[in-house]
Amino acid sequence: MAKRKAVVATGTGGKKQCKEKDGQSPTSEADGAGGKGKNIEKYMQIKRKQAASMQRPKVYLTMENLSVGIKLSEQAAGEQSAKEAPQLFVRDLQYLLLYALRRGLNYDHPRWCRLLRPGKMSSTVLIVLSEVSMEDFQLHSDCFPFLQGTFSEKLRVTMTNPCRYFSTFNFDMYAVPMSQSQLRGFQRKHGSTSHRNGIEVVFPKSSRAPDNGETPPADTADKSMDKEEEDGKTVCRTQLLMSVEQMIEENYPVPGEEDSDEKYKDYVVSKEHYTPVAPNSPLFAVDCEMCLTSAMRHELARVSIVNDQNEVIYDELVKPYNPIINYLTRYSGITKRILDPVTKRIEEVQREISELLPDDAILCGQSLGNDLTALKMFHPYVIDTSLIYNLSGSRRMKCSLKRLSFCFLGRVIQGSKSGHSSAEDAEATLDLVKLKLRKTLSFGDAVLGGDVTPSLPSHQLPSDSTGPGQSQSSAAGVSPADVGSKGGISGSTRRKPQVLSQPEAVMMRSLFDILNDIGVSACQVGGERLVSKHKEEPGLQCCQTTSDEESRRKAAEAGRDCTFTWVEFSSFADLLATQDSEAPQPDQTAEEAGEESSETAVATAADVKQRKKVLRTLDKHVRKLTEKLPEKCLITVVMTGRSSQSHQQAAAFLHIT
Repeated sequence: MAKRKAVVATGTGGKKQCKEKDGQSPTSEADGAGGKGKNIEKYMQIKRKQAASMQRPKVYLTMENLSVGIKLSEQAAGEQSAKEAPQLFVRDLQYLLLYALRRGLNYDHPRWCRLLRPGKMSSTVLIVLSEVSMEDFQLHSDCFPFLQGTFSEKLRVTMTNPCRYFSTFNFDMYAVPMSQSQLRGFQRKHGSTSHRNGIEVVFPKSSRAPDNGETPPADTADKSMDKEEEDGKTVCRTQLLMSVEQMIEENYPVPGEEDSDEKYKDYVVSKEHYTPVAPNSPLFAVDCEMCLTSAMRHELARVSIVNDQNEVIYDELVKPYNPIINYLTRYSGITKRILDPVTKRIEEVQREISELLPDDAILCGQSLGNDLTALKMFHPYVIDTSLIYNLSGSRRMKCSLKRLSFCFLGRVIQGSKSGHSSAEDAEATLDLVKLKLRKTLSFGDAVLGGDVTPSLPSHQLPSDSTGPGQSQSSAAGVSPADVGSKGGISGSTRRKPQVLSQPEAVMMRSLFDILNDIGVSACQVGGERLVSKHKEEPGLQCCQTTSDEESRRKAAEAGRDCTFTWVEFSSFADLLATQDSEAPQPDQTAEEAGEESSETAVATAADVKQRKKVLRTLDKHVRKLTEKLPEKCLITVVMTGRSSQSHQQAAAFLHIT
């Protein structure tokens, strides 16, 4: 043992001598201990920082391509840059606020973001910049130094302007759709919904939300619901029509979008003129088959149309312009031998369909948006069987036409090894719609608590075979594997339906009424137009102001005392109203317009200068208000978009102090 120690000592000495020869001073034991001490201190600092971060709430987007940048760098966006960003609505933002204010209890995560540790938040503040749009922010970015610097680009999102589907921001934020389970709980607690001030029945298709943001009167809706019950268990086909909001969310081709000039440059309308849809408007089922072309997209190869007498009135093959690289025969039934002699092009098909359909035609189909996209056609009156039927209990999870046909019609379709038949699929969707019309709105819809196994055979359902252009799930991304192979629902999908996706006839409850029930103190600050409508809300503190400056001061006080504060800055909206009233009338003659062209140009420049000045002031108000708010406060700044121009997008900016 002694000899070994001597060898070690000699070796150590040798190392020291070598180091000394190289001009390096030997490291003492004290220096080594000091280095270890520094490493331990650094490690403890990291641990303390991590522990502190766990005491703070955190918010981040779960869909990177929802970022307001949209034009992200290729490195940051990666493969997602090629994907189309799903539409975001005001109700998505409403869901986030409810999730935050309920501290995440009894609520699923919002579909577009994650809020971690909501129980650590001190308060939530909603700042509304009325009539300001995303275009204003991008065009006059120099007017928003605080928003640009403080609100991370990763937490900015664009939203569909509510006026595109005949609504307003205030109404969409105020009216909270109720799921069936929530409605039953409400009825158990309050006894009834018909005489409750905070709840209304709303039909978004048939009644336009008032411009002042008030909840539409429920008289006509109540009568419609009563009539449905009195007439028996029948449903009017107009009740199954998709609203514009739903069409946008489901990626149907809808004209008037911001990028419509480029996106829909080859699209045509199904009719030059439309007449109002009625309960006796004719039904036509449409189904298309597609092939994959060299343009790396699915293009139309066959289209079939069935009328409401179940007669195939149109069934044509179509030759794509781009070379076909995959006929997708397993799904489409199309082969090279079938399509080679075809000369008909999509323009001829569009013209023939336009001549065939009446002005009030209602088109139905399974995920019909894909078929209209293949046809490159717009049509306003549509029924989607993937939406009116639901077996999963979640709007995010759709069921294939094959399964729906087997469950409700007792019919096996798409069973041929040679591929699907568009005529057969169209007839199946038509029969599903007819069946729904003979039943109730809740029939076949697990979200509404309806019967989802009316004619379900005892033997096993055929496996789903989803072809190209037919999606099993929406953009939210739920795995088809969650649906049981016996037609039932696996445990992973047996969850409460989300508030965001509801049928056309839904119960709406006041946001403030909900907050009062869960003990959340709320305050609304703004002008008379906003505050006067909600003065009678239970538990709501209303602060009516006459200027944005006063609104900021009141909101700063409320932000420290209340859990939720809604403040509106309306100076930009007032400026736009003034400028619009002073604008030249459009009915002037060409000579008058020519004489005043220079004056108009000067006025336009002056208008822009005024707008930029007000936008800078709004940014200062947001900065001063943010500085006064407590730590761990979730701040949501919303630009509502123009109420008179649907292409002006709304936007939301998130930040935690």
